[in-house]
Amino acid sequence: MLEGTYVHHHSQVSARDLLTLWLMVNARGGMKYTPENGVKLADLFPGFVDVSFLMNVWKELVDDE
Repeated sequence: MLEGTYVHHHSQVSARDLLTLWLMVNARGGMKYTPENGVKLADLFPGFVDVSFLMNVWKELVDDE
């Protein structure tokens, strides 16, 4: 039944880690932390993240600065 299947290692990278790095590249260019800009950023990467999650992670980045 499992013949021909491969076991893959689980990644240690979370969706939050990926989103944090992605936001560092795409939101650092002077873009202000606003819900409107959150929607614009989420539209750049459809299907990856919802706006509320993006805004929560982005808030953490803004607070760390």
